[in-house]
Amino acid sequence: MRYLAILLLTSYLFHLPLSSQPTTCIWDMKEMDTLAMKPTSQAYKALVKKADDLVGQEPISVTDKSICISGDMHNYESLATYYWPDPNNPQGQYISKDGQTNPETNRYDFPRLLKLNEICTYLGRAFYITRDIKYHAALCNYLDAWFVSKSTRMNPSMEYSQFIPRFNENKGMPGGVLDAYRFVDVIESIMLVDQIKSIGWLRRKKLKKWFGDLAEWMIDSPNGQKASKKLNNHAIAYYGTLLEIALFTNDRLLQQKAIDGFILNVDKQIEKNGKMPQELSRTKAFTYSIFNLSHIIDCYAMAKNSGIEIPDTTKKRIQDAAIYLSSFVGKKESFPYKEIGQWESQEKNLDRVLRRMVQLELRK
Repeated sequence: MRYLAILLLTSYLFHLPLSSQPTTCIWDMKEMDTLAMKPTSQAYKALVKKADDLVGQEPISVTDKSICISGDMHNYESLATYYWPDPNNPQGQYISKDGQTNPETNRYDFPRLLKLNEICTYLGRAFYITRDIKYHAALCNYLDAWFVSKSTRMNPSMEYSQFIPRFNENKGMPGGVLDAYRFVDVIESIMLVDQIKSIGWLRRKKLKKWFGDLAEWMIDSPNGQKASKKLNNHAIAYYGTLLEIALFTNDRLLQQKAIDGFILNVDKQIEKNGKMPQELSRTKAFTYSIFNLSHIIDCYAMAKNSGIEIPDTTKKRIQDAAIYLSSFVGKKESFPYKEIGQWESQEKNLDRVLRRMVQLELRK
């Protein structure tokens, strides 16, 4: 009888109503709870189908690369997105074409990192809404390949991220820290599934160690330090990545450091009229302004989750940026800056950002 009682209690705890289940730092738990209660909906079926396609696939890692510029297959390597061969000097250093993505980027590790982000997002959410153990097991396999296994794990640094060929010994640029922001969703998936069903204490310990080491590299490395001082989306992404890592590793000192840096950068980057000058100087001014605002909202959500209050003056700057960008919805012709991207898709991105602001009580 005692064994039966324990078994029933365990079953009860595992199948608690979704509203009593774990929270994440930036993922919308209410949205996932609503989806979980609609197993016949198209959105539910699409998520499960995508996750099913990922189960059983061979895990990916940085060691899958066919080109290695650093000499160590375990180093993450990505090509500077907007740099191209110089037509006047084909053997020379690549030159910048802002806003124009060089297709050569697909030859390096960035597409694999994007894939890891997508995989963890789908498997983590599929496990949450279905509680099917196959998604949990598949997620753990992918995590092991990228972060844990000695034969395939990535070195915890971004030293060769966003490198420019034939420049600085092919070392990465400060903007390469942006690539590390893709780990935010990976950490979200880890925290989500681990609270429902443990990923194992040893795996958890190794993952926290890996991300702690990455944070240390970001803080100590020249590129990380330079990224933290940029008055654009690089710094916001930098502090957002550190904050997510700090929440995952329960590092309160790092949490405070990241939030302080975030507040300082928002106050410097957003003018009182809501403009973000560094983003507006780009060839995709509308795109990058929304991109930066989205990261700012992520950071705000993380800070709120950590229990550290954001000053009202900083909240006001964020609101001003949203108001400024919203004033151009449906008015592309009146936007006084350059935008070579897809305007309509960016309006949709802005709409998602504004909805999140309402949920976070940053906007009425």
